[in-house]
Amino acid sequence: MHAEIQLAITGAAAGALYALLASGLVVIYRSSGVLNFAQGALATLATYMYLHASQTWGWPLAPSIVLGILLAMLVGGIFQYAIVRPLRYSPPIAKVVATLGLMIAITAGIQPVFGYDALTSIVIIKPTILTLPFGSPKYVLPSDRFWLLVITVLVMLGLWAVYRFTGFGRKTRAAADNERATSLLGISPQRLELTNWLLGSALAGVAGILISTLSHPSPSGYTASLIAAIAVALVGSFRSFSVMLVLGILLGSAQSVLLIHTADLQSFTGLGGWSQALPLLVILVAVIVGGRSIALKGSFDQRQLPKARVARSPLRNAAVALVVGLAWFLLAPLSVINSSSTTLISAVACMSVIVVTGFAGQISLAQMTFVALGGFATARLSTDLGVPFPIPIVLGALAVVPIGVLVGMAAVRVRGLNLAVVTLGFALVMDVMFFTNVDLTGADAGLKVKPASIGSLDLNGLTHIRGYGIVVLVVTIMCGVGVAYLRKSPIGVELLALRANERGAAASGMSVRRTKLLAFGVGAFIAGIAGSLQGYRSITLGWEQYAFTASIVLVAYAYLGGVTRVSGAVIAGVLMTGGLLSHFLDFGGHTEDVIQVLGGLGLMQIVVLHPDGLAAIPRQIRGHLEQRRARQTYQSPGRDPQVPVVRPGVDVVGASSTNGGTKTSVATLQPKLEQ
Repeated sequence: MHAEIQLAITGAAAGALYALLASGLVVIYRSSGVLNFAQGALATLATYMYLHASQTWGWPLAPSIVLGILLAMLVGGIFQYAIVRPLRYSPPIAKVVATLGLMIAITAGIQPVFGYDALTSIVIIKPTILTLPFGSPKYVLPSDRFWLLVITVLVMLGLWAVYRFTGFGRKTRAAADNERATSLLGISPQRLELTNWLLGSALAGVAGILISTLSHPSPSGYTASLIAAIAVALVGSFRSFSVMLVLGILLGSAQSVLLIHTADLQSFTGLGGWSQALPLLVILVAVIVGGRSIALKGSFDQRQLPKARVARSPLRNAAVALVVGLAWFLLAPLSVINSSSTTLISAVACMSVIVVTGFAGQISLAQMTFVALGGFATARLSTDLGVPFPIPIVLGALAVVPIGVLVGMAAVRVRGLNLAVVTLGFALVMDVMFFTNVDLTGADAGLKVKPASIGSLDLNGLTHIRGYGIVVLVVTIMCGVGVAYLRKSPIGVELLALRANERGAAASGMSVRRTKLLAFGVGAFIAGIAGSLQGYRSITLGWEQYAFTASIVLVAYAYLGGVTRVSGAVIAGVLMTGGLLSHFLDFGGHTEDVIQVLGGLGLMQIVVLHPDGLAAIPRQIRGHLEQRRARQTYQSPGRDPQVPVVRPGVDVVGASSTNGGTKTSVATLQPKLEQ
């Protein structure tokens, strides 16, 4: 028992830093209603800037720290002004995706900017041993952890005092409770929001720099700490700094104690990573059992969700795609075929996002986890059980469906930002507990997949690239046709009704529970197909490519391409790492990082300017050109240019709405216009 208490005391400082990172989340969320998934990335950016200035430029310690914090504030302020402010009345999914874009851009850009050489931690406080006046033998605490705890407590007390007693704090609380009334009193919510974003970004920088004294920094390391910070903020109801501080200390202490019992738990359950999985347990208890949630801030959304148009002729489109694809895989240079197969496999994975997020409106950040499970199931079926190709593709995808439905059961209880947090936590837990398990996934060695073949026809993804590429093409087209017909079916109408208004759909008699479970089940099935295809292409499946951050990248690129369109999934596949864009662009050894940086920056712009995605831009351009031609053709001299001249038989509305609609003839409107 003495060892457990000693570890709990030592882990308290790390837990307090969780609370400090969470405080920045709360400051930003209370002012703008945005759950900043890039908070960990801002902490990473400040840390790398501080270490680079100190170790590479030779700056003194204090100016280096200030420079790191200022850089985080600058990036956070620009993001709020250029991205968050235009998204003020956008759906919650658009705001989440925007922060994911910032996270991807920062995380991928860290090493190209600051170098690929590992930066070592700097000792800010010289460690000595403090003997505590209790325990037998006496408990001890390293002095650096003691002062980290003291600094965190002082910062949290300062935040409590600022938001409790100052005019700025009272205005921020008033704007959070009733923004419109605050505006009528002459207070600028936009200015308050920008100030709070600057403060929240600064807190992220401080937390990152202090955490770096306990562990070596990595580009995506603080993103995992974000889950713990969200758990702390949830229990504190995104309001109470004191509750967050206490829970953060308790969480850090509990994680430290679990470390010495990891071996026992792993031998008993066969799973490791219990310490890293603890924050997800806190989130599940807080959200599902305790009823705490991340409430949506602000008024009703005034902008529409991305349009989910009906494909008029899915089979005709499939036939054209098949002919063009066959010509490509038969005639293209062999060096391009691998990238083409990766593009199509990524497109299939993005189709799972289309079903869950684009059609059903559920923010799932665990789709790449389902891809991994499909791949590992296929490896076991093909190699261990000897199931012949292509049966493992179907069976592997079916094996993932129950897990998708299990995650969908969480979606029945929670929605919106809460679901995004739960699914991201699920992806992290699968990463640290299952994917690193030697018995389940082979860990670093990975799992072998028996090469594909049909009779004497060899379709080995490594040696017969063209043949296997055609297989991937056919399966991708089949998945695309299935998704297109799902949109046209009554089930697709129910999914869109769920996305538009969940309570209204339930009031109309639709089973919300069944529809959500169906969306997650179908999405998991499609993701499992993508994992199976990837397994047969690479022959060896490793867990690193399916880390929890890969799910974030998948959702981001699906939204960038067009989260409601099959064509958007194909565009996303072209843009993703390993796709055709990676093949044709050459930035030396930094190609993947540069593409992800460009993807993150492009995603933020798409969310603001073209929320329907890249796939919708040609249609939007055609629409603008047709409107311009119509105005030039039908506008005559002597009439008010604001009133169009109408002619019988010409449709004004014409195009169907997202969920179907009726056409209105101009002939029925002509008498009213002429009056």
